[in-house]
Amino acid sequence: MALITIPPELDDKLGEKGVDAFVKVINEAYADFKKDLATKEDLLRVEAKLDSKIDRVEAKLKEELLKVEHRLESRIDRLEAKLEGKIERLDAKIDRLDVKFGDRLTAEMGKANDRMTIMEGEIKLQKWMLGILLAGVLSLIMKAFFT
Repeated sequence: MALITIPPELDDKLGEKGVDAFVKVINEAYADFKKDLATKEDLLRVEAKLDSKIDRVEAKLKEELLKVEHRLESRIDRLEAKLEGKIERLDAKIDRLDVKFGDRLTAEMGKANDRMTIMEGEIKLQKWMLGILLAGVLSLIMKAFFT
């Protein structure tokens, strides 16, 4: 405990009994204050309790995280299965459309080939007709000049 020096002015005012009583009050206040202070043992006990609580909280958090992880994995698996089913249905639909449009395209190409064949025949006919017409015109011109 620290040594307390009472100033002479206070010593004169209080007197010896007053100073002794004042020192006693200060000492009692210091003792009460010291009693309320935590000791190393108190701090070590609190630290041990906190460590224990932290360990329990960590264990609970790990357990909760595992539960959440399991629920998420389960949900992801369900969603994957759902998506796989939808993808399979879309693939089947694409295959049906592919066959349908492939058949339709083949039919339309056949029709286009038929029309092109007809047009080729008409073009050949027009060439022959133009050739005959040209031959006729030439024969008339030659007849007009050489007869």
